[in-house]
Amino acid sequence: MSYFDFKLNSLYIKNNRDINKAEVSLFSFLTNGETNQDLFNGLLEAQTTEAKKEIIKQGASELLAKKQIRNVQNIPDNFKMNFGMNGISLYRSKVIPEYFDWSFAVFDSDEKIRQFGQKVDNFVNNPTFNLFANNIVTLIGATATPQIFAAIKVSELVARFVAQEMMQNQDDQICVYAESFNRYENYPNLNLKGVDIEDMTGNCLVSYSIFGKE
Repeated sequence: MSYFDFKLNSLYIKNNRDINKAEVSLFSFLTNGETNQDLFNGLLEAQTTEAKKEIIKQGASELLAKKQIRNVQNIPDNFKMNFGMNGISLYRSKVIPEYFDWSFAVFDSDEKIRQFGQKVDNFVNNPTFNLFANNIVTLIGATATPQIFAAIKVSELVARFVAQEMMQNQDDQICVYAESFNRYENYPNLNLKGVDIEDMTGNCLVSYSIFGKE
């Protein structure tokens, strides 16, 4: 049986943006199109354009709902959070993904991460998403596997949206990190460790690991 696990092992924060110790909120969002096909199986039977758009919208909503948020208290400046001997599992699967996208951020208040989370959840109601859904409905008419095509394209879109939103709102965040992984380059042997990698703000060092077997 195959097994795949992606973990956050540690996080070093240089400046907590608080006079004293801070409560911080960790945001993680990971997606890949290969393992999300079931969300779009309804496209095989849907007849109308509106029905297909609704399936795409619902699938995207369920993908966005997979975001993870954790609160950690009493974090001083220049502090390294070690998440136990085995780290925190951010993605675990019996299917080894050929690729995946990961977005990670640290917020300095509950209110800011709530606002960001609401903005992410509401993306499916954005006119941009409606236009995207229309295009997908048109394109899936030319493919024999519409659920696979939709899963890949919707996953790419929501991953790109979350990463862009984080980058555009760096002033609200202690840490911003986004990376795309693929099996061929990054984990051909199902083993990878990223140690103390600087985030986009230069304020944090992120350590993660991948382990799997076939």
